[in-house]
Amino acid sequence: PKPKDHKLLARLGARFRELRLANGMTQESLAEALDIQVAAISRWERGQSGLSFPILAQAADRFGIGLGELLAIDDGPRVIGRRRVLLDLWERLDAEQRDAIVLLMNVMVKR
Repeated sequence: PKPKDHKLLARLGARFRELRLANGMTQESLAEALDIQVAAISRWERGQSGLSFPILAQAADRFGIGLGELLAIDDGPRVIGRRRVLLDLWERLDAEQRDAIVLLMNVMVKR
């Protein structure tokens, strides 16, 4: 692969690792869930090989995200984790509570 490809593979591998850890999975548990070898996970995370599309899709599903979010390599793990936490909390609120949160956020943004 070209040097540019190496950088992309490294970024994708780091993203994959961040998501795996954010989901509390080991390389072994993810490999088992995806029905692949642990060595493949290790190579991906180190940017030493590419990810096949079917495995990417399975991994995204396992992580509870879309393929687009899996490939969003510019977002850090904290951003992804915060989005997931906020979405989970938002879904627990009733309509009145959501309206109150939106009002509060609008006040905070205007400062």
